[in-house]
Amino acid sequence: MDPAEEVLEFHRRLPGYAPTPLVQAGENLWIKDESHRLGLPAFKMLGACWGTYHALRTRLGDRLRPWRTLDELRVQVQQLKPLMLATATDGNHGRAVARMGRLLDLPARVYLPRSAGRVRIEALEQEGAEVIAVEGIYDEALARCVAELRPGDIFASDADHRGEEGFARTVLAGYGTLLQEVAQQMPQPPDVLFVQMGVGSLAASMIANLGRLGWPTEVVGVEPADADCILESLKADRLEFVPGPHRSLMVGLNCARASDIAWPLLRAGLSTVVAIEDDWAEKAMAELESLRIESGHSGAAGLAGLRAMEEEFGNRSVLVINTEGATHLHP
Repeated sequence: MDPAEEVLEFHRRLPGYAPTPLVQAGENLWIKDESHRLGLPAFKMLGACWGTYHALRTRLGDRLRPWRTLDELRVQVQQLKPLMLATATDGNHGRAVARMGRLLDLPARVYLPRSAGRVRIEALEQEGAEVIAVEGIYDEALARCVAELRPGDIFASDADHRGEEGFARTVLAGYGTLLQEVAQQMPQPPDVLFVQMGVGSLAASMIANLGRLGWPTEVVGVEPADADCILESLKADRLEFVPGPHRSLMVGLNCARASDIAWPLLRAGLSTVVAIEDDWAEKAMAELESLRIESGHSGAAGLAGLRAMEEEFGNRSVLVINTEGATHLHP
């Protein structure tokens, strides 16, 4: 089976799976709405659940028996205990990992910067995760997570390559379902995809999957102006660290360094990157609201990037991804 088809078939077995809407907003604009995905208000569950399953499947090896439902898988993974899912996050990825842990009756420990906000911390706690709020930025939360990994932990990072299961690479593969769905929903490939970037995992996955589909779509990355680590890396032609302070309300994109796994794909596949101020995201949120699409600042960043570059791309067919719902509506 094609790897992307295998991922899609896995997602179809999860409770509540359905393709997310593709909204046409005008003649040349399509919006893939990830404000509700597998019971969570963001696209991240696509990667977190596939990464978790792949890691568990690797550890079970020949002990894994065929399963049809998540309940049947849950019974099998209990033989791996004691085991914990450990990750760092700005919010949505950690919540998705914690949700997968809850669905499979596995504990989760999540590190995040305290600046991510009380709403995101409480959302993690409601998933049953052990939450460790770190003073500093996402990269410091990630470093502490790595430093405190315990024997038996699955390092469930979407950005770092140090897990023995290669978790971050499988997260990128998991995101491919998003484009699998778009391929069934759009009449033809878009000319341009605007995609938001924190550490660059989603953008890297889109680049890889566009190549697999054979679509000649340009990819434009969108970052906050004071967390533009990928733009600075492209200028320097090497990974750069942007220390901040990262004050953007696009909290999920406030990252100081691109993923080393994503970087080769970003370097080869991005046509350009736009770094935007928060007012662009706020205008894009209002535009999405007028279309009855819930969004947060990070979720609206793809559309915000398009609006910031309207003169250059306004006459071409464009796909943007609303990556998260309105965070204040999802405590």
